[in-house]
Amino acid sequence: MTPEPSEPSVNRRVAVVPVVIGVVVLVVFAVVLTVVITLAAASSSEAPVTPISASPSSSPPIETEAPEPESTVVDPAGVSSGNECVDFTNEVESLDIESARVAQSERDEVAIEITLASPIDQDSSQLGIYAETADGDRAYQFMVELDDGEVDEVSAYELSRDDSDRLDADDAEVNGSTVRFLIPRSIGKKLGDDWSWFAFSAANESTVDTCPGTPDAPEYLIAER
Repeated sequence: MTPEPSEPSVNRRVAVVPVVIGVVVLVVFAVVLTVVITLAAASSSEAPVTPISASPSSSPPIETEAPEPESTVVDPAGVSSGNECVDFTNEVESLDIESARVAQSERDEVAIEITLASPIDQDSSQLGIYAETADGDRAYQFMVELDDGEVDEVSAYELSRDDSDRLDADDAEVNGSTVRFLIPRSIGKKLGDDWSWFAFSAANESTVDTCPGTPDAPEYLIAER
């Protein structure tokens, strides 16, 4: 019996060659694709960043300090003494004290005169002085109450003893921008010698001006006989 001849081995090798070639092509394509993607990514990450200038509207505003307004306060027209205060004026719009004077007679009556920079324009206001004895034991508030610019009431209030006396309004007067009133001997003699004082104006239960000093920091004068 004659055996059948086997297929030539060359035919098998010919069949395998296309498969190998296909695999190699795929591998090469994959490698090339990977390299291209890597280069593209690197080039995009290294691209220079273009600076964006801020628009004027988005820029923060430059803060500038407003210039301080020039002071309109007028210096005193004279020099203060123990019995007279000459104040700065144009400090407040109304009840601005220009000067104040006290005079204690030999009989211990105390005459008080307060002049404003302009006529009284408040419906209700008070003008007076704060007085304190040299030893600080007694403190008084002598005050005239004005209603529509006319004298309504005059009083003496002893702060240290919470005692108030109504005084004679006939001894008080308003003459233009000046108010005058009198403290009787019965009270004036309690001040003794070298008592200290300052004048004040007030409205709506609040101090408006003082002479000398300011409502927050009044200064004292020492009265002389």
